[in-house]
Amino acid sequence: MDMRIILHLVRHGRTLWNEERRYLGHEDQGILVEGREQLLPLREELRCRRFVRIYSSDLLRCRQTLHVILSDPNRGALPDDDMLGRFIPGVRYDPRLRELDFGEWEGKTYEDLQTDSLYRRWIDNPAEVTPPSGESWEAFRSRVQSFLSGLHLDVKELLHVEEAPVTLAQAEAEAEAEAEAEAEAEAEA
Repeated sequence: MDMRIILHLVRHGRTLWNEERRYLGHEDQGILVEGREQLLPLREELRCRRFVRIYSSDLLRCRQTLHVILSDPNRGALPDDDMLGRFIPGVRYDPRLRELDFGEWEGKTYEDLQTDSLYRRWIDNPAEVTPPSGESWEAFRSRVQSFLSGLHLDVKELLHVEEAPVTLAQAEAEAEAEAEAEAEAEAEA
């Protein structure tokens, strides 16, 4: 039995700091009206889809984005401000889906930081340099990996799959082997 999971990844609508090209990690900003309007084509594209699970960062900009995408286009162009940002029943809000915590660099621009030697080293090698009072690359990677592992278990539960979890490397190797076998079969035909 061939089952496919389609995972839709959506970035939040534009915020003021996005417009100003400022680092925005854990700062809890809402999206701009223009950001809401930019989401309307995506809302239209996804409106006929049925989602088994919806996961979102717990930050306001992500909750607002979700409200726009899930809102009924027949009830108006954009959801009311009263609705935007409320927690939606059934959605799994998870802080592990947050952006990197930029620490003291939150709200700063490249122009603000370009002469900072630590910042220059971080730009060159973010895996080795951590923003002051911020989150290391390893902590960020570990947090996202933890979410993905939980997602894997959640999907297995949804599909009632019993096999042991497959690592990403194993899954990639299996997919490559399968693709090679299909290519060889087509070449022989």
